[in-house]
Amino acid sequence: DVCELVTPICYLMYVSRRDSTQVGLIHICTFILLKLSGERSFGVSLNRPFRTKLPCDLPLFSGSHADLVSITLHKIIVNGSYRLVPLYSCFLTIVSNFSPYWRSMSLVASVKLVNLFELFSSPKFLFSSEKAYR
Repeated sequence: DVCELVTPICYLMYVSRRDSTQVGLIHICTFILLKLSGERSFGVSLNRPFRTKLPCDLPLFSGSHADLVSITLHKIIVNGSYRLVPLYSCFLTIVSNFSPYWRSMSLVASVKLVNLFELFSSPKFLFSSEKAYR
């Protein structure tokens, strides 16, 4: 079951987001999720309910593994190391790859995605570099 792989990947990414020595680990986890998210079966399987309690300060939500992935990626973007900025486009690609198969979204995940939209559409982000609009 691919969800048994997604949970530890999200946990590792979440706890390593502020540690600049763990940037390589987050890169590897990101590329694993990026590769998996290209498959339809992965997107469909993320609809399974997430009931595991992770030993971290992840916001409480009742939803699916897709919610877990989106909340984790939000936290990495908002509270992560500045060295993770090059991965932002990969994070958005991961979400856009599985979003057509996402059946129901938790309130927490929807608020986090709206927050990301506001962040990426702000003038501060859009004017931060030449290719930020992409």
